[in-house]
Amino acid sequence: MAALLPTCCSTTLWAQGDANYDEAKVPAFTLPDPLLCNDGNRVNNIKEWERKRRPELLQLLADQEYGRTPIGKVKTSCQLVYKNPQALGGLATSEQVMLTFNGQGQKRKALLLAYIPNKREGRVPVFIGYNFMGNHSITSDTTVLYSPYFEQITDKNSPLLQRNIQFFRWPLEDIVRRGYAVVTMCYQDIFPDRANGTPGSIIPLFPENRDGDARWQALGAWAWGSSRIADWVQRQPWANAGQMAIIGHSRQGKAALWAGAQDERFQVVISNNSGCGGAALSKRAYGETVGRITRSFPHWFCPAFSRYAENEQAMPFDQHELLALIAPRRLYVASAEEDRWADPRGEFLAAQATTPVFALYGLKGIESTAMPAVHQPIQNQVAYHIRAGKHDVTTYDWHRYMDFCDRAFNHPNPTLRPSLTAVPLASHVLVIGIDGWGSYSLAKAHDIPNIRSLMAQGCYTLKKRSVLPSSSALNWASMFNGTCPEFHGYTEWGSQTPEIPSIELNEHNIFPSIFSLLRKARPDVVTGCLAEWGGIKHVVDSLAIDNYSTAANWKKDHEELCRMAEDFINQRKPTLLAVCWDQLDHTGHAIGHDTPEYYQTLANLDVLVGRLIKALKQAGIYDDTIIILTADHGGKDKGHGGKSLLEMEHPFIICGKGIRQGMEIKEPMMQYDTAATLAHIFALPTPLSWVGHPLLSVFN
Repeated sequence: MAALLPTCCSTTLWAQGDANYDEAKVPAFTLPDPLLCNDGNRVNNIKEWERKRRPELLQLLADQEYGRTPIGKVKTSCQLVYKNPQALGGLATSEQVMLTFNGQGQKRKALLLAYIPNKREGRVPVFIGYNFMGNHSITSDTTVLYSPYFEQITDKNSPLLQRNIQFFRWPLEDIVRRGYAVVTMCYQDIFPDRANGTPGSIIPLFPENRDGDARWQALGAWAWGSSRIADWVQRQPWANAGQMAIIGHSRQGKAALWAGAQDERFQVVISNNSGCGGAALSKRAYGETVGRITRSFPHWFCPAFSRYAENEQAMPFDQHELLALIAPRRLYVASAEEDRWADPRGEFLAAQATTPVFALYGLKGIESTAMPAVHQPIQNQVAYHIRAGKHDVTTYDWHRYMDFCDRAFNHPNPTLRPSLTAVPLASHVLVIGIDGWGSYSLAKAHDIPNIRSLMAQGCYTLKKRSVLPSSSALNWASMFNGTCPEFHGYTEWGSQTPEIPSIELNEHNIFPSIFSLLRKARPDVVTGCLAEWGGIKHVVDSLAIDNYSTAANWKKDHEELCRMAEDFINQRKPTLLAVCWDQLDHTGHAIGHDTPEYYQTLANLDVLVGRLIKALKQAGIYDDTIIILTADHGGKDKGHGGKSLLEMEHPFIICGKGIRQGMEIKEPMMQYDTAATLAHIFALPTPLSWVGHPLLSVFN
């Protein structure tokens, strides 16, 4: 029974002990030029690449790494064995189809499992990928049959028959909700993953001679099987056969890349933590090496590959050339920070080295050799990300792949509410936040001419409410993240990480903010968030912001933040800038809200508000700007956080381009409506997890 256990790590733990994880010990190497032909001539155009160099590389990789795919055909038949129109709680229809392969008097079977969105208009894009532990391992649905490979298990109490043990690798509901079908199969059905697996694999079904250094083995067989899944998908009335994405993790990432190189029906090819023999450069000899992988898994590659064990520098090719074969289709390579065995840097550099080939087609690869930070994806026609965590495929990874495919396939994301506006209503927005500014102050403050001018020139309400408790971090989070604490997860005054798991995470592994929505929709925008209180940085997705800065000396220099904002406005003319003052709340805590000192601080801030308006004019963007002036909460005595209206109600003022003048806003307003209003201004679709509503009445 132990021999049946499907593993999914790159190799055994004992083999990793003496691996090189020191960049200083990476040998000097020169990567082969993917555009340099065997005859010494260099490719200059698409025709030369497709007719000459691309076939050369395919042959080279087949002869020396993956084995030659047999030319002969095997007869394939398909039989629907089970259909469930109410799978995943009614989100999808599941189909289980038995594929039977016949050749040389032998037969092999593989069980395909498909989930098709029930809510769809026309044909849908499809993810195709193998699972490791059987179809039953990715779902708790007892109608999902066991893959043929598992029929060898006679002990019905075997842990190998346990359902749902790898559900975390297949967020099926998320995939279906995004409008994608997903089709999977256990890789063991095609080639049992063991050194003596060939007799039970599909390889004996082919008539070709299976001897020699270039003979076909497991990775080649798995790649072949992926194409047979694609054959079936092509014939389905619900599938968009021109929008098939192949995805593979670890060893199946290697197979997915080889399948994608050979089968151009895969319009997107995704490698997740594929490492040595997949996306990682072999010549770096970092982590898993050719020697280690060919000794541990002699049945994966063709025998010729082992000649480069401890001899990677002699290789006349490297993995960037495999990746380059995907062009002009879309390529995504992903790594994990703790997965040093798979060499994340080597994976990134291989993806980056494909750029000249994609450039032949006028497509953008990865221009810089500097790796992006964790959770900062690069998504051009070639994409790359590195996430936190270990060797695995996670929900984070899947959502980045779906983001990428949305663009590649021009596929609308049904989990976003469409914008009510077709184009942005203004080119610039300045959000001024005053911590601890209660609505009660407007009736008593006398020396605030700039604030009153904004009210007269625009619209206002004094009844905007904070979320509870009426404290800082969770209210700044709600203001910029468009939703309630129950969804974004920040629940305390000084929250730095969500106390409740966020209901949704974006590409930066944080709840989507107005800054990240704007960055994703318009990558070239300039954004800023400048604050006196450092706690704001934890709740606004600072990775999506060009300039997140705090005024380090504001308690002594009350104009510091204003100068920072003036400089940023004049130098960068930001699309969205938030300037958040803490001075008023500081006075409230130290001396008291609704005190002479409190009103004097407010008057001082009014002068600074006037300076920011002047900066907009000096930068030449005032006439194309909308200004929002608001707060996170009010205050009472020397504190806040309670349920009184003195603590909850605070002003919201909006004026500028396209805004009605002199109107008191009558519609109710919550803290999270601020972000929704900003999204409306910028014509951005918003996540379904946002509960805020735009204040439509303020717009002309």
